[in-house]
Amino acid sequence: MTVDIITTSGLTGRDGSVIAAGAVIKFETEFPIGFSGFVSRLRVYRSKAIYENGYSNVSLKDFDNEIREDLGEEFFNLTPLILYNKVVENINNQYGATVCEVQTIN
Repeated sequence: MTVDIITTSGLTGRDGSVIAAGAVIKFETEFPIGFSGFVSRLRVYRSKAIYENGYSNVSLKDFDNEIREDLGEEFFNLTPLILYNKVVENINNQYGATVCEVQTIN
Protein backbone atom coordinates (compact mmCIF):
# COMPACT_ATOMS: atom_id res chain seq x y z
CA MET A 1 0.00 0.00 0.00
CA THR A 2 1.23 3.49 -0.88
CA VAL A 3 0.18 6.52 1.15
CA ASP A 4 0.52 10.06 -0.18
CA ILE A 5 -0.71 13.49 0.76
CA ILE A 6 -2.29 15.08 -2.31
CA THR A 7 -3.44 18.69 -2.67
CA THR A 8 -7.12 19.08 -3.50
CA SER A 9 -6.94 22.72 -4.57
CA GLY A 10 -4.46 25.04 -6.20
CA LEU A 11 -1.83 26.72 -4.04
CA THR A 12 0.55 29.61 -4.63
CA GLY A 13 4.29 29.16 -4.80
CA ARG A 14 6.62 31.58 -3.07
CA ASP A 15 7.63 32.84 -6.54
CA GLY A 16 3.96 33.54 -7.41
CA SER A 17 3.53 30.46 -9.60
CA VAL A 18 0.41 28.32 -9.41
CA ILE A 19 0.74 24.83 -7.94
CA ALA A 20 -2.24 22.92 -9.29
CA ALA A 21 -4.38 20.45 -7.38
CA GLY A 22 -2.78 17.02 -7.42
CA ALA A 23 0.59 18.17 -6.10
CA VAL A 24 2.29 15.74 -3.70
CA ILE A 25 3.37 16.64 -0.17
CA LYS A 26 6.14 14.51 1.31
CA PHE A 27 7.54 14.83 4.81
CA GLU A 28 10.19 13.51 7.15
CA THR A 29 9.45 13.17 10.84
CA GLU A 30 11.54 13.22 13.97
CA PHE A 31 10.52 12.19 17.47
CA PRO A 32 12.68 14.31 19.81
CA ILE A 33 13.75 12.77 23.12
CA GLY A 34 11.72 14.09 26.04
CA PHE A 35 8.87 15.28 23.79
CA SER A 36 5.67 13.23 23.45
CA GLY A 37 5.04 14.42 19.94
CA PHE A 38 6.61 14.87 16.55
CA VAL A 39 8.32 17.37 14.28
CA SER A 40 7.64 17.01 10.55
CA ARG A 41 9.37 18.90 7.76
CA LEU A 42 7.30 19.18 4.60
CA ARG A 43 8.28 19.28 0.94
CA VAL A 44 5.82 20.02 -1.88
CA TYR A 45 6.25 18.63 -5.39
CA ARG A 46 4.14 19.73 -8.37
CA SER A 47 3.30 16.08 -9.16
CA LYS A 48 4.17 12.54 -8.09
CA ALA A 49 6.16 12.04 -11.30
CA ILE A 50 8.31 15.08 -10.48
CA TYR A 51 8.98 13.64 -7.01
CA GLU A 52 9.75 10.15 -8.33
CA ASN A 53 12.18 11.52 -10.94
CA GLY A 54 14.18 13.37 -8.30
CA TYR A 55 13.29 16.93 -9.22
CA SER A 56 13.38 19.62 -6.55
CA ASN A 57 10.47 20.64 -4.41
CA VAL A 58 8.74 24.05 -4.48
CA SER A 59 8.20 26.53 -1.67
CA LEU A 60 4.70 27.72 -0.89
CA LYS A 61 3.73 31.29 -0.13
CA ASP A 62 2.67 31.93 3.49
CA PHE A 63 3.28 28.32 4.48
CA ASP A 64 5.16 26.93 7.47
CA ASN A 65 7.18 23.93 6.28
CA GLU A 66 7.69 22.59 9.81
CA ILE A 67 4.95 21.07 11.94
CA ARG A 68 5.49 20.48 15.65
CA GLU A 69 2.72 18.83 17.64
CA ASP A 70 2.65 17.51 21.19
CA LEU A 71 0.36 14.48 21.30
CA GLY A 72 0.41 13.75 25.03
CA GLU A 73 -0.93 10.26 25.78
CA GLU A 74 -2.02 9.85 22.14
CA PHE A 75 1.71 9.55 21.28
CA PHE A 76 1.77 5.96 22.55
CA ASN A 77 -0.91 4.90 20.03
CA LEU A 78 0.64 6.68 17.04
CA THR A 79 0.64 4.72 13.76
CA PRO A 80 1.91 5.86 10.34
CA LEU A 81 -1.63 6.50 9.10
CA ILE A 82 -2.51 8.55 12.20
CA LEU A 83 0.69 10.56 11.63
CA TYR A 84 -0.29 11.23 8.00
CA ASN A 85 -3.73 12.39 9.16
CA LYS A 86 -2.16 14.67 11.80
CA VAL A 87 0.08 16.25 9.16
CA VAL A 88 -2.91 16.79 6.83
CA GLU A 89 -4.92 18.28 9.69
CA ASN A 90 -2.09 20.72 10.47
CA ILE A 91 -1.71 21.76 6.81
CA ASN A 92 -5.45 22.31 6.41
CA ASN A 93 -5.52 24.32 9.66
CA GLN A 94 -2.73 26.56 8.33
CA TYR A 95 -4.90 27.44 5.33
CA GLY A 96 -8.22 27.43 7.15
CA ALA A 97 -9.65 25.16 4.46
CA THR A 98 -9.33 21.64 3.08
CA VAL A 99 -6.38 21.92 0.70
CA CYS A 100 -5.05 18.36 0.94
CA GLU A 101 -6.00 14.84 1.87
CA VAL A 102 -4.47 11.44 2.51
CA GLN A 103 -4.63 9.15 -0.52
CA THR A 104 -3.98 5.42 -0.16
CA ILE A 105 -3.30 3.18 -3.15
CA ASN A 106 -3.37 -0.60 -2.76
